Amino acid sequence: MPNGVSADRLASSAIPHSLNLCYIGVLKPGYVLEKFMESFLDTDFCHSGGKLHIFGGGSWQTKLFEEYNSNSIIFHGPQAWSHVRDFLSKEAPILVYPSAGSFSFQSPIKMYEYLASGLPIIAQITPNIQRLHIEFPYFQLGNLEEATEIDRLCDLLSADPPQTLAQSETAISSIRAKHLWKHRIERVLTCLKD
Repeated sequence: MPNGVSADRLASSAIPHSLNLCYIGVLKPGYVLEKFMESFLDTDFCHSGGKLHIFGGGSWQTKLFEEYNSNSIIFHGPQAWSHVRDFLSKEAPILVYPSAGSFSFQSPIKMYEYLASGLPIIAQITPNIQRLHIEFPYFQLGNLEEATEIDRLCDLLSADPPQTLAQSETAISSIRAKHLWKHRIERVLTCLKD
């Protein structure tokens, strides 16, 4: 059964994004977050004042904080969803999904939640993300382990703000129409009845 989204995580509408990036999730080995952070620090985006906000905890929280904490990468630690939601509404970052390591085969619940946020997304090219992109072509795919590619993707999203907003709005509508957890449960119950 594919993952879904809780209705309370749906944005009411798309949000114009700022020049910040944001990762929300577990900090552990296998997600290649360290490669993404190294590349981010080499981007023109970072050198011109862009920030990367990290929300989450996990076994690598201390390691990543010690190696990458800077004026450009801000670690917020684990936070209640209400705090994260307020941050997203206020700061309106571009959301990043850099997971390309040993966890890249999983059903990406984070991407469903990101799509429901009303914010633009850049994601690492992996087989499961490419499959999701077929249904949801509302985010930008690239190699997030390369600084020039991160810059290219951020430039793409900034080049046409009305188009980016329209894509985010369509993503919210698609999630609302068929990817809430209640839709997943209804599907399972229908299969069990049959």
